[in-house]
Amino acid sequence: LAYLYRYTREFEKALTASERAIELLPNDSRAYIAYRNSLFFNRRWDEIKGAMKKAYEIDPLDPGTANMYARELSSSGEYEEAIEIFDGIIRNYPEFGPAYGEKAWIYRDVPYGEIDKAFEIVYEIYQKNPDDLNLMIELVNISHDVKFMPFAEYLIAKMDELYPNNGNALRTKINHQFI
Repeated sequence: LAYLYRYTREFEKALTASERAIELLPNDSRAYIAYRNSLFFNRRWDEIKGAMKKAYEIDPLDPGTANMYARELSSSGEYEEAIEIFDGIIRNYPEFGPAYGEKAWIYRDVPYGEIDKAFEIVYEIYQKNPDDLNLMIELVNISHDVKFMPFAEYLIAKMDELYPNNGNALRTKINHQFI
């Protein structure tokens, strides 16, 4: 019900429904994720990390939940703990691409600025999933950072071929032209 209200843009009702879900299912990580999403749409930023922490405590082995919690840690500057969680996801679920991208983002950005390491992280999973659009987009962006333009152009051509009508692929192509 919380998700339905979210999609109908009734954010207060979504919050009430997700709070009720937690009352009914206090040991269900999905209820806390719904609550986190409702907090986000109600702009209650300070409470989001706590909701995700609770979801992660309930189900630390779910890669999606762990990834969301690690993202919250990263956004609040807790990079080392976030990297530890991303590493655990990658170790236990090596095909879970989002963890690679999120970990790479930390290395690519603040505080590390290790763009070459970010490239290696994403390229590792890309080799296993060479048609994954999200990985290609991330690699195009990092390729720009490291001035590896032939690879960025190769990936854009590949995205044109595989995903000719995808908005994200098109945005990446347009951005590439202006960089």
